[in-house]
Amino acid sequence: MKEERRKRREDFFIFHLSSFIFHLSSLISHLSSLISHLSSLIMIGYEKILEELHRQSALQPARAPMFALYCDLLAAQARVQVHPREYAGIAQIAPPRVERGLPVLPPEAFRADCAALARLSDEICAITARHRADLRDALDATRVWLAQERAAILAHAIEYLQDGAFARAQAAGLDQALLAFVFNHALHPFLRTYAQVLSPFVDVSIWFRTTCPVCGGAPDFAALSKDSGARILLCARCDFEWAFWRGTCPFCENDDPDQQKYFASDDEVYRLYTCAKCGRYIKTIDLRQVADERILPVERILTIPLDLAAREVGAAPLPANPTADG
Repeated sequence: MKEERRKRREDFFIFHLSSFIFHLSSLISHLSSLISHLSSLIMIGYEKILEELHRQSALQPARAPMFALYCDLLAAQARVQVHPREYAGIAQIAPPRVERGLPVLPPEAFRADCAALARLSDEICAITARHRADLRDALDATRVWLAQERAAILAHAIEYLQDGAFARAQAAGLDQALLAFVFNHALHPFLRTYAQVLSPFVDVSIWFRTTCPVCGGAPDFAALSKDSGARILLCARCDFEWAFWRGTCPFCENDDPDQQKYFASDDEVYRLYTCAKCGRYIKTIDLRQVADERILPVERILTIPLDLAAREVGAAPLPANPTADG
């Protein structure tokens, strides 16, 4: 009898150990494929992003006017010449920050050609005003303020990277969300270059945080990987991609399944994930549902209708995008 009980215990232990090893192997395989995907990424240039966006505009003529604003914004960003060698010196501060679990680019270390940044900021305002007459007055006020603050443009950029807000602009009565939109697009070519330089120092296998490991920005788009369905986040500021837990809110880290919902498109290609705790949402493409390769910076624009749908259910994006209202 004792021998029989001992045999049952051994069988029970072996069964559960085998099950544990199987699930652990599956998890390791899942993480390995995701890390392989992220490690092989090469940041796609503006030329290819623009080419694909123009192609999609031709395929979706009803939405072409909506996409036209972003075509013009991307073209303006592409004209800014930023060379990776200009930021090579920043690499020396990256390893210590990685070891401490911090984004490799501290906001106070951000540098840019101030004249180019000021010109692009003004151009972003002008382009947006051409496409959005309803925002023209607010954008004109923003352009006047930026011209007055031209000498302090770098300080304002660092303030935005640190806090996402502008104390002096708020005191002047400017629309903070609109100014954040302008700076997000004006800083984009510079931060993308930082991402190219600093990405080798990022260990995507251990990050799994709500903010970008390069610049500390928040995500504004996500993808479910083609091979395993793992979640990949796209930084709103620098376009870097990193892995994050699929069942967790990428803004407040809420992992309560009862407070998380997602709405799928009819073809199941796109999803809108919402969090009841923080009220935020993240647009997502399920790459398992498509045969061709997709460019995430293009997909964030093609899915603007999802932003409008999110507004209808009371969700808010991060960062705010006032141009997504129409």
